[in-house]
Amino acid sequence: MLFSLVLSLAAILSPALAVPFNEPRALPTPISAASAKTLLAQLTVNATSNSPAYDRDLFPHWITISGTCNTRETVLKRDGTDVVTNSACTATSGTWVSPYDGATWTAASDLQIDHVVPLKEAWISGARLWTTAQLTVNATSNSPAYDRDLFPHWITISGTCNTRETVLKRDGTDVVTNSACTATSGTWISPYDGATWTAASDLQIDHLVPLKEAWISGARLWTTAQRQVFANDLTRPQLVAVTNAVNTAKSDKDPTNWVPSLTSYQCTYARAWIQVKSYYDLTIDPAEKTALTNILNTKC
Repeated sequence: MLFSLVLSLAAILSPALAVPFNEPRALPTPISAASAKTLLAQLTVNATSNSPAYDRDLFPHWITISGTCNTRETVLKRDGTDVVTNSACTATSGTWVSPYDGATWTAASDLQIDHVVPLKEAWISGARLWTTAQLTVNATSNSPAYDRDLFPHWITISGTCNTRETVLKRDGTDVVTNSACTATSGTWISPYDGATWTAASDLQIDHLVPLKEAWISGARLWTTAQRQVFANDLTRPQLVAVTNAVNTAKSDKDPTNWVPSLTSYQCTYARAWIQVKSYYDLTIDPAEKTALTNILNTKC
């Protein structure tokens, strides 16, 4: 049976609060009861909401903290005594006392790291609204230089269908394909400009967050395998079938310099941009954040 240890990211991520691993165990100390009462009175009382629906993947967790150690491994070292880890930072021995039930354990596999405020609870009580304020604002960098070939794309998705062909089938109506999965007929409406097309050759598949934009805002630090996942992501709103000329005009611009001409889609575009950047932990530059904030405030 698995038991829980208390997780406090503040104690890990803030140098002022971090506990050296060679010192005795010291769980983060909560505020006093008096302070808790004061803060409780200040919290907004409101009905919770799970719209849009909670997805644990919207909270990237167990990130690298130091060296080979992720958040879980860091908490295990912090909250245990005489903890020994291997080169991968996996705890191979130690002693842990679970503060929730007082049980003592000597195997890290018997423990889980608890989010004191669960991720879903955070979501339904406000985290679903977190957007640009939670994105890291930073200057972009194109060093080393961007190369589109570093993002393997249009990989095989199913049978003979690659990513482009899969998006064309998904985004069109009455789409007919041949044995090679090439769309031979169908109807597509480009959401960026509202144009209707009946030939797949009139459409390009847009990476909503362009590959170069991803590169300069963090993807240059990824592995090629990670960039392939990003370039072929069918789960998030990252791939859209749009008018050829429109996609060419957009190129690798961010919302500071380009948004869809169809004003009714600009809110959707900004929300999708934020979702993708947030999921992949990509940064935004100050002008980009201003542009996105303006769209959210005026178009949504």
